[in-house]
Amino acid sequence: MTKLREQTVSNGLLVSALFFDDFIVDSHLAFKQDCVACCVAKGEEAVAANDYEGTIALCSAAIGLDSSGDCSLFAHRSREKLSGTLYEEAIIDAEK
Repeated sequence: MTKLREQTVSNGLLVSALFFDDFIVDSHLAFKQDCVACCVAKGEEAVAANDYEGTIALCSAAIGLDSSGDCSLFAHRSREKLSGTLYEEAIIDAEK
């Protein structure tokens, strides 16, 4: 049975995932990568607007979508947490 699940990740960004008996369809990987790229692009817009909370939320969404463990996403989120004076959280991200 094929199911469509949707989840709002941040700033109203709606992510849809196609599941086949709880197994992500392989072709869905490209969709997830597009969503990560969208989160990163929107995060850069949030940085330009000095919206640290929005940037952190978008980085978190990208990290949630990217199962490869891309450490650049953690580094970016850590930098934004430093800018928002969230020092302890920034250190945790920097160590990942």
